[in-house]
Amino acid sequence: MAAGVAHNFNNQLTSVLGYAELMTLNNQLPENVRNNAVKIFESGKRCSDIVRRIQTFGRPIDLTDRVPMDLNETIQGTVDITSPRWKSRPEREGITINIETNLEPLPFVRSTASAWEEVLSNLIFNAVDAMPLGGTITISTSGTEEVVILRVSDNGTGMDAETKARVFEPFFSTKDSDRGTGLGLSTVWALVQNLGGRVELESELGEGTEFTIYIPTTTESIQTEDAARLSLS
Repeated sequence: MAAGVAHNFNNQLTSVLGYAELMTLNNQLPENVRNNAVKIFESGKRCSDIVRRIQTFGRPIDLTDRVPMDLNETIQGTVDITSPRWKSRPEREGITINIETNLEPLPFVRSTASAWEEVLSNLIFNAVDAMPLGGTITISTSGTEEVVILRVSDNGTGMDAETKARVFEPFFSTKDSDRGTGLGLSTVWALVQNLGGRVELESELGEGTEFTIYIPTTTESIQTEDAARLSLS
């Protein structure tokens, strides 16, 4: 039901975003009107993110779309894509947040890049919110022949026992209503479960938080276009 509502809401939201964006590009409008249109567009984009999370949580992943992939490449790309949230925005407020990566060579996992972008983005954003005065997010990978291990940790405020027990529940959030929907970590849990993995959490108040994700590997290799043509000839 949630996915169906999100789909219908997203159709209407597309029109709102489209008209708002047209207003931001109209140089003939007064500056204050264009600024208001920018705010509408930015708020609409945040609503769009919420809709996407609801759709992800409510709809099973199409496992037929999974392909062998290098998780390290997706991590590096996601760190760059999310930099406005963890770097640029905090810096405007005088807050410094750094991301350190320790990525070991990995065997391939059978998955989709978009799923891992969603997982990593949510973990990064959750870490940012847990460090209101700044800090460091550490993303590391390691692996064996059977499993790839991803760790995302921060040195933020940490969680108490009650929060840890409920953190993966849909719509559970300790943030203000305008800053969190309670869908980020529940989406992470759902995606990892659907990909055949598991998530572990370690956190203490004042001591930061670490999420550890275990995903099975695959013996398949990434097929290049040249290899694909050869296999068909």
